Amino acid sequence: MSVTRTLIVISALFLNITVFFVLKNIFDFRVSLQEEEKLRKLGVTIFENARPIRSFTLRTSSNQAFTKNSLQKPLNLFFFGFTECPDICPLTLREYSDAVSTEEFATIADSVDFYFVSVDPERDSLEVIASYVDSYSADIFGLTDLEELKYRADGGLNLGVSTLASELFVSYSDTASLIAGQHKNKEHSHSEFPAETSRLITHSGHISILNRNGEHMGVLRPPHRSEDLIDALSLISDNHM
Repeated sequence: MSVTRTLIVISALFLNITVFFVLKNIFDFRVSLQEEEKLRKLGVTIFENARPIRSFTLRTSSNQAFTKNSLQKPLNLFFFGFTECPDICPLTLREYSDAVSTEEFATIADSVDFYFVSVDPERDSLEVIASYVDSYSADIFGLTDLEELKYRADGGLNLGVSTLASELFVSYSDTASLIAGQHKNKEHSHSEFPAETSRLITHSGHISILNRNGEHMGVLRPPHRSEDLIDALSLISDNHM
């Protein structure tokens, strides 16, 4: 084979390889866009880069310390609420419970843990939280503040629920405080609260997703439905772990 012919063959081979990778990148890009669109319709946002969060220390309903090092699964779902919540908390936990009982979920069960984090440590004792989450599913784990950290606010040592909530863009407030604020400010934007709701707590309804390194990688927005949770977690498990 002449040198010229050899160069032609090499050039053709190089061109074919280049075209292959260009087409592959285009295909992968289109698949990525399709997956992103599917997740968007399911109420899921996956961050381009997982975001490191500050260390935290909580307590499990079985009275064990819980930190970022306690995360075992690739996908760790955190939902903040309280046991006397009348609506979004029981609805969310029921939908997740329905999801984990299906055959479809069984294929990703080893990749997912779900944590219910109480924002009402005054009423949600360890026993109350344990009974509450167990009434829905053994696959839901309860978390609350460490007693000794509950009232501390000394900079980096404030490691409890409020710190984790802030890191995960979760907001919550005691309705009693809102009522008090109404008396001080007539232009308060909230409507009047009846006395029987004075111990309710308003809180965010999204589910935060952390990876096993304790990095914030995305959110699932409400409303949470069992079939959507299965589809969303399957897509995330296949493409973003």
